[in-house]
Amino acid sequence: MEESTTVSLSTSPETYFEFKPIKKQAILILKKSFIPIFFVSFILNVLFIIDGTLVPGLDISFRFGSVSLQSFYIKIFSNFASSLCMLLVSNSNSIILTMIVLLLLIITIKLFLINPLELGARKYFIMLNRKNENKLSNLLFFFSNNYISNVKKMVRRDLMLFATALLGFFINKLLLQALYQNIFQNYWFRPISIVAVISIGLFSFLISFSLFIVAMYTYKWVPYIIAENTDITGYRAMKISENVMHGYKWKTFLFELTFLLWYILGTLAFGFGVLFVNSYMDVSKAVLYERMRGKVIKMNKAEYWELGYESNPFKN
Repeated sequence: MEESTTVSLSTSPETYFEFKPIKKQAILILKKSFIPIFFVSFILNVLFIIDGTLVPGLDISFRFGSVSLQSFYIKIFSNFASSLCMLLVSNSNSIILTMIVLLLLIITIKLFLINPLELGARKYFIMLNRKNENKLSNLLFFFSNNYISNVKKMVRRDLMLFATALLGFFINKLLLQALYQNIFQNYWFRPISIVAVISIGLFSFLISFSLFIVAMYTYKWVPYIIAENTDITGYRAMKISENVMHGYKWKTFLFELTFLLWYILGTLAFGFGVLFVNSYMDVSKAVLYERMRGKVIKMNKAEYWELGYESNPFKN
Protein backbone atom coordinates (compact mmCIF):
# COMPACT_ATOMS: atom_id res chain seq x y z
CA MET A 1 0.00 0.00 0.00
CA GLU A 2 1.54 3.23 -1.19
CA GLU A 3 1.48 6.66 0.34
CA SER A 4 -0.55 9.30 -1.49
CA THR A 5 1.19 12.38 -2.76
CA THR A 6 -1.89 14.28 -3.97
CA VAL A 7 -4.26 14.65 -1.02
CA SER A 8 -4.62 18.19 0.21
CA LEU A 9 -4.25 18.65 3.96
CA SER A 10 -6.73 21.52 4.02
CA THR A 11 -8.52 22.35 7.25
CA SER A 12 -11.86 22.30 5.44
CA PRO A 13 -13.23 18.98 4.11
CA GLU A 14 -15.26 20.92 1.54
CA THR A 15 -12.11 21.67 -0.46
CA TYR A 16 -11.88 17.99 -1.33
CA PHE A 17 -14.89 18.42 -3.60
CA GLU A 18 -13.75 21.27 -5.81
CA PHE A 19 -14.65 20.18 -9.33
CA LYS A 20 -12.13 22.22 -11.34
CA PRO A 21 -8.93 20.95 -9.63
CA ILE A 22 -10.19 17.37 -9.92
CA LYS A 23 -10.86 17.67 -13.64
CA LYS A 24 -7.65 19.57 -14.25
CA GLN A 25 -5.61 16.78 -12.70
CA ALA A 26 -7.58 14.18 -14.67
CA ILE A 27 -6.80 15.97 -17.95
CA LEU A 28 -3.09 16.09 -17.11
CA ILE A 29 -3.11 12.35 -16.47
CA LEU A 30 -4.99 11.69 -19.72
CA LYS A 31 -2.44 13.66 -21.71
CA LYS A 32 0.38 11.51 -20.36
CA SER A 33 -1.16 8.06 -20.78
CA PHE A 34 -4.22 8.30 -23.00
CA ILE A 35 -3.94 5.02 -24.94
CA PRO A 36 -3.61 2.64 -21.95
CA ILE A 37 -6.26 4.65 -20.06
CA PHE A 38 -8.62 4.33 -23.01
CA PHE A 39 -7.99 0.58 -23.15
CA VAL A 40 -8.69 0.00 -19.43
CA SER A 41 -11.72 2.30 -19.47
CA PHE A 42 -13.12 0.55 -22.54
CA ILE A 43 -12.85 -2.85 -20.85
CA LEU A 44 -14.37 -1.48 -17.63
CA ASN A 45 -17.38 -0.03 -19.40
CA VAL A 46 -17.94 -3.16 -21.48
CA LEU A 47 -18.09 -5.00 -18.15
CA PHE A 48 -20.67 -2.51 -16.89
CA ILE A 49 -22.83 -3.16 -19.96
CA ILE A 50 -22.86 -6.87 -19.12
CA ASP A 51 -23.29 -6.06 -15.43
CA GLY A 52 -26.42 -4.06 -16.24
CA THR A 53 -28.27 -7.25 -17.14
CA LEU A 54 -28.51 -8.04 -13.42
CA VAL A 55 -30.39 -4.84 -12.54
CA PRO A 56 -34.19 -5.37 -12.61
CA GLY A 57 -35.93 -3.32 -15.28
CA LEU A 58 -39.35 -1.77 -14.89
CA ASP A 59 -42.37 -2.24 -17.14
CA ILE A 60 -45.40 -0.06 -16.43
CA SER A 61 -48.44 -1.72 -17.96
CA PHE A 62 -51.71 0.15 -18.37
CA ARG A 63 -55.11 -0.70 -19.81
CA PHE A 64 -54.34 0.69 -23.24
CA GLY A 65 -50.68 -0.10 -23.49
CA SER A 66 -47.40 -0.22 -21.62
CA VAL A 67 -44.33 1.90 -21.00
CA SER A 68 -41.01 0.09 -20.79
CA LEU A 69 -38.35 1.50 -18.48
CA GLN A 70 -35.95 -1.38 -18.86
CA SER A 71 -32.32 -0.84 -19.67
CA PHE A 72 -31.53 -1.04 -23.38
CA TYR A 73 -28.98 -3.73 -22.59
CA ILE A 74 -31.50 -5.74 -20.57
CA LYS A 75 -33.77 -5.82 -23.63
CA ILE A 76 -30.90 -7.01 -25.83
CA PHE A 77 -30.06 -9.79 -23.36
CA SER A 78 -33.74 -10.76 -23.01
CA ASN A 79 -34.20 -11.03 -26.78
CA PHE A 80 -30.96 -12.98 -27.14
CA ALA A 81 -31.92 -15.35 -24.32
CA SER A 82 -35.41 -15.90 -25.77
CA SER A 83 -34.04 -16.66 -29.23
CA LEU A 84 -31.44 -19.02 -27.82
CA CYS A 85 -34.08 -20.83 -25.80
CA MET A 86 -36.23 -21.37 -28.88
CA LEU A 87 -33.27 -22.87 -30.69
CA LEU A 88 -32.24 -25.15 -27.85
CA VAL A 89 -35.58 -26.49 -26.67
CA SER A 90 -39.01 -27.40 -27.89
CA ASN A 91 -41.23 -27.25 -24.77
CA SER A 92 -42.00 -24.70 -22.04
CA ASN A 93 -40.39 -26.64 -19.18
CA SER A 94 -37.10 -26.81 -21.01
CA ILE A 95 -37.33 -23.08 -21.77
CA ILE A 96 -37.63 -22.29 -18.07
CA LEU A 97 -34.71 -24.58 -17.29
CA THR A 98 -32.61 -22.99 -20.03
CA MET A 99 -33.42 -19.50 -18.73
CA ILE A 100 -32.30 -20.55 -15.25
CA VAL A 101 -29.05 -21.94 -16.66
CA LEU A 102 -28.43 -18.71 -18.58
CA LEU A 103 -29.12 -16.61 -15.49
CA LEU A 104 -26.71 -18.71 -13.43
CA LEU A 105 -24.11 -18.33 -16.19
CA ILE A 106 -24.49 -14.53 -16.16
CA ILE A 107 -24.22 -14.43 -12.35
CA THR A 108 -21.11 -16.63 -12.46
CA ILE A 109 -19.48 -14.34 -15.03
CA LYS A 110 -20.43 -11.33 -12.93
CA LEU A 111 -18.98 -12.69 -9.67
CA PHE A 112 -15.87 -14.46 -10.89
CA LEU A 113 -14.82 -12.39 -13.91
CA ILE A 114 -16.43 -8.94 -13.95
CA ASN A 115 -15.91 -8.06 -10.28
CA PRO A 116 -12.17 -8.97 -10.15
CA LEU A 117 -11.61 -7.07 -13.39
CA GLU A 118 -13.44 -4.04 -11.98
CA LEU A 119 -11.21 -4.15 -8.89
CA GLY A 120 -8.16 -4.34 -11.13
CA ALA A 121 -9.33 -1.39 -13.23
CA ARG A 122 -9.93 0.69 -10.10
CA LYS A 123 -6.47 -0.20 -8.83
CA TYR A 124 -4.99 0.82 -12.18
CA PHE A 125 -6.63 4.27 -12.05
CA ILE A 126 -5.77 4.77 -8.36
CA MET A 127 -2.08 4.04 -8.87
CA LEU A 128 -1.91 5.99 -12.12
CA ASN A 129 -3.21 9.07 -10.33
CA ARG A 130 -1.25 8.59 -7.12
CA LYS A 131 2.14 7.40 -8.30
CA ASN A 132 2.00 7.85 -12.06
CA GLU A 133 2.23 4.05 -12.14
CA ASN A 134 1.05 2.99 -15.57
CA LYS A 135 0.90 -0.78 -15.14
CA LEU A 136 -1.69 -2.62 -17.21
CA SER A 137 -0.88 -5.68 -15.10
CA ASN A 138 -2.96 -4.08 -12.32
CA LEU A 139 -6.03 -4.95 -14.39
CA LEU A 140 -5.43 -8.65 -13.62
CA PHE A 141 -4.02 -8.10 -10.13
CA PHE A 142 -6.98 -9.60 -8.25
CA PHE A 143 -6.93 -12.88 -10.12
CA SER A 144 -3.70 -13.78 -8.34
CA ASN A 145 -4.09 -11.91 -5.03
CA ASN A 146 -6.75 -13.03 -2.53
CA TYR A 147 -9.00 -13.95 -5.46
CA ILE A 148 -11.75 -15.87 -3.64
CA SER A 149 -11.65 -13.53 -0.66
CA ASN A 150 -12.18 -10.48 -2.85
CA VAL A 151 -14.93 -12.22 -4.81
CA LYS A 152 -16.77 -12.73 -1.51
CA LYS A 153 -16.29 -9.07 -0.54
CA MET A 154 -17.85 -7.87 -3.77
CA VAL A 155 -20.71 -10.34 -3.40
CA ARG A 156 -21.70 -8.56 -0.18
CA ARG A 157 -21.96 -5.26 -2.03
CA ASP A 158 -23.79 -6.83 -4.98
CA LEU A 159 -26.35 -8.49 -2.72
CA MET A 160 -27.07 -5.17 -1.03
CA LEU A 161 -27.53 -3.39 -4.36
CA PHE A 162 -29.61 -6.20 -5.81
CA ALA A 163 -31.85 -6.38 -2.72
CA THR A 164 -32.40 -2.62 -2.90
CA ALA A 165 -33.23 -2.82 -6.61
CA LEU A 166 -35.72 -5.63 -5.96
CA LEU A 167 -37.31 -3.71 -3.11
CA GLY A 168 -37.79 -0.69 -5.34
CA PHE A 169 -39.11 -2.94 -8.12
CA PHE A 170 -41.78 -4.49 -5.89
CA ILE A 171 -42.76 -1.14 -4.39
CA ASN A 172 -43.22 0.17 -7.91
CA LYS A 173 -45.33 -2.82 -8.92
CA LEU A 174 -47.53 -2.62 -5.80
CA LEU A 175 -48.15 1.10 -6.19
CA LEU A 176 -48.96 0.73 -9.87
CA GLN A 177 -51.26 -2.19 -9.18
CA ALA A 178 -53.15 -0.14 -6.60
CA LEU A 179 -53.24 2.75 -9.07
CA TYR A 180 -54.69 0.57 -11.82
CA GLN A 181 -57.33 -1.07 -9.64
CA ASN A 182 -58.57 1.96 -7.74
CA ILE A 183 -58.23 4.85 -10.19
CA PHE A 184 -57.16 4.05 -13.68
CA GLN A 185 -59.56 1.21 -14.45
CA ASN A 186 -62.76 2.94 -13.36
CA TYR A 187 -62.16 6.67 -13.79
CA TRP A 188 -59.86 6.98 -16.78
CA PHE A 189 -61.89 9.64 -18.61
CA ARG A 190 -62.17 12.03 -15.67
CA PRO A 191 -59.56 14.82 -15.76
CA ILE A 192 -58.82 14.51 -12.05
CA SER A 193 -58.09 10.81 -12.46
CA ILE A 194 -55.62 11.47 -15.26
CA VAL A 195 -53.73 13.89 -13.02
CA ALA A 196 -53.77 11.30 -10.22
CA VAL A 197 -52.49 8.57 -12.54
CA ILE A 198 -49.60 10.68 -13.77
CA SER A 199 -48.72 11.93 -10.27
CA ILE A 200 -48.88 8.57 -8.53
CA GLY A 201 -47.12 6.82 -11.40
CA LEU A 202 -44.29 9.34 -11.32
CA PHE A 203 -44.09 9.13 -7.53
CA SER A 204 -43.98 5.33 -7.73
CA PHE A 205 -41.14 5.39 -10.24
CA LEU A 206 -39.15 7.97 -8.27
CA ILE A 207 -39.39 5.90 -5.08
CA SER A 208 -38.32 2.65 -6.71
CA PHE A 209 -35.56 4.32 -8.73
CA SER A 210 -34.23 6.52 -5.92
CA LEU A 211 -33.82 3.59 -3.52
CA PHE A 212 -31.36 1.92 -5.85
CA ILE A 213 -29.58 5.18 -6.73
CA VAL A 214 -29.05 6.04 -3.04
CA ALA A 215 -27.65 2.56 -2.37
CA MET A 216 -25.43 2.78 -5.45
CA TYR A 217 -23.90 6.06 -4.29
CA THR A 218 -23.64 4.86 -0.69
CA TYR A 219 -21.40 1.96 -1.72
CA LYS A 220 -19.76 3.71 -4.65
CA TRP A 221 -16.24 3.53 -3.22
CA VAL A 222 -16.33 -0.14 -2.17
CA PRO A 223 -14.35 -1.35 -5.25
CA TYR A 224 -11.80 1.43 -4.71
CA ILE A 225 -11.38 0.59 -1.02
CA ILE A 226 -10.94 -3.12 -1.71
CA ALA A 227 -8.53 -2.31 -4.55
CA GLU A 228 -6.65 -0.13 -2.08
CA ASN A 229 -6.46 -2.72 0.69
CA THR A 230 -6.89 -6.38 -0.21
CA ASP A 231 -6.88 -7.34 3.48
CA ILE A 232 -9.94 -5.29 4.41
CA THR A 233 -13.23 -7.12 5.02
CA GLY A 234 -16.25 -6.63 2.77
CA TYR A 235 -18.32 -5.28 5.65
CA ARG A 236 -15.65 -2.76 6.61
CA ALA A 237 -15.23 -1.62 3.00
CA MET A 238 -18.98 -0.98 2.79
CA LYS A 239 -18.98 0.84 6.13
CA ILE A 240 -16.10 3.11 5.12
CA SER A 241 -17.77 3.86 1.79
CA GLU A 242 -20.94 4.71 3.68
CA ASN A 243 -18.98 7.07 5.96
CA VAL A 244 -17.21 8.67 3.00
CA MET A 245 -20.47 9.33 1.19
CA HIS A 246 -22.41 10.58 4.21
CA GLY A 247 -23.56 14.03 3.21
CA TYR A 248 -21.79 13.77 -0.16
CA LYS A 249 -24.12 11.64 -2.29
CA TRP A 250 -25.78 14.65 -3.86
CA LYS A 251 -22.44 16.35 -4.50
CA THR A 252 -21.10 13.21 -6.12
CA PHE A 253 -24.17 13.06 -8.33
CA LEU A 254 -23.65 16.70 -9.32
CA PHE A 255 -20.00 15.98 -10.04
CA GLU A 256 -20.92 13.17 -12.42
CA LEU A 257 -23.66 15.32 -13.92
CA THR A 258 -21.02 17.81 -15.06
CA PHE A 259 -19.95 15.19 -17.63
CA LEU A 260 -23.42 15.11 -19.19
CA LEU A 261 -22.66 17.73 -21.85
CA TRP A 262 -19.54 15.81 -22.83
CA TYR A 263 -21.61 12.63 -23.18
CA ILE A 264 -24.14 14.45 -25.36
CA LEU A 265 -21.35 15.71 -27.60
CA GLY A 266 -19.83 12.22 -27.63
CA THR A 267 -23.15 10.76 -28.75
CA LEU A 268 -23.41 13.28 -31.58
CA ALA A 269 -19.99 12.10 -32.78
CA PHE A 270 -21.59 8.85 -33.99
CA GLY A 271 -21.49 7.55 -30.40
CA PHE A 272 -17.73 6.94 -30.49
CA GLY A 273 -17.05 10.09 -28.50
CA VAL A 274 -18.68 8.46 -25.49
CA LEU A 275 -15.70 6.10 -25.25
CA PHE A 276 -13.35 9.05 -24.82
CA VAL A 277 -15.62 10.68 -22.22
CA ASN A 278 -15.67 7.41 -20.25
CA SER A 279 -11.87 7.58 -19.98
CA TYR A 280 -12.06 11.18 -18.75
CA MET A 281 -14.70 10.29 -16.16
CA ASP A 282 -12.93 7.15 -14.89
CA VAL A 283 -9.73 9.09 -14.25
CA SER A 284 -11.68 11.94 -12.62
CA LYS A 285 -13.37 9.52 -10.23
CA ALA A 286 -10.00 8.10 -9.22
CA VAL A 287 -8.83 11.64 -8.45
CA LEU A 288 -12.03 12.27 -6.48
CA TYR A 289 -11.54 9.06 -4.52
CA GLU A 290 -8.02 10.17 -3.61
CA ARG A 291 -9.43 13.34 -2.09
CA MET A 292 -12.38 11.64 -0.41
CA ARG A 293 -10.23 9.05 1.33
CA GLY A 294 -8.34 11.96 2.87
CA LYS A 295 -11.65 13.42 4.03
CA VAL A 296 -12.72 10.28 5.87
CA ILE A 297 -9.33 10.00 7.60
CA LYS A 298 -9.45 13.65 8.66
CA MET A 299 -12.94 13.16 10.11
CA ASN A 300 -11.82 10.03 12.03
CA LYS A 301 -14.26 7.78 10.18
CA ALA A 302 -11.56 5.27 9.21
CA GLU A 303 -8.04 4.29 10.23
CA TYR A 304 -5.26 5.59 7.99
CA TRP A 305 -3.88 2.11 7.30
CA GLU A 306 -7.29 0.91 6.07
CA LEU A 307 -7.05 3.28 3.12
CA GLY A 308 -3.47 2.76 2.09
CA TYR A 309 -1.65 5.37 4.18
CA GLU A 310 1.62 4.42 5.84
CA SER A 311 0.97 7.02 8.53
CA ASN A 312 -1.75 9.46 9.46
CA PRO A 313 -1.23 12.52 7.20
CA PHE A 314 -3.32 14.68 9.53
CA LYS A 315 -1.49 13.84 12.74
CA ASN A 316 0.47 16.79 14.13
